[in-house]
Amino acid sequence: MYKTSATRKQMMRGLSKKIVDRAVSLSVVKKFNNKILAKPLEFEVGDHTVTVKIQGNTKDPEFFLNCTCNFFRYSGPEYHAQKEGYLLGKPRGSAEFPKEKDPDGINKVCKHCVAVIREYF
Repeated sequence: MYKTSATRKQMMRGLSKKIVDRAVSLSVVKKFNNKILAKPLEFEVGDHTVTVKIQGNTKDPEFFLNCTCNFFRYSGPEYHAQKEGYLLGKPRGSAEFPKEKDPDGINKVCKHCVAVIREYF
């Protein structure tokens, strides 16, 4: 069964400018050289791990992702990823709408995910 996800453009559209600006200073390290594209890729961004799986066409592939940071879990990205079908794996938290931390619904991904997407995709 083919699971629908989000494209890079869909995840980055309307994203908080603060998140985008904070991602600029982060360095990304690919944790290992995965030659099997069917498996998720892991990236080390500071103290956190971003896991990404890509499928679809090479022009605008679909992304599934997850990050180990608390912002991803509690401030909107996990909720949006679950709701919009691009969460890789199961939610670590409740994946509820973050009515206090992201009432406008603009935290689609965290700064760690933005850094990985910018540098590798």
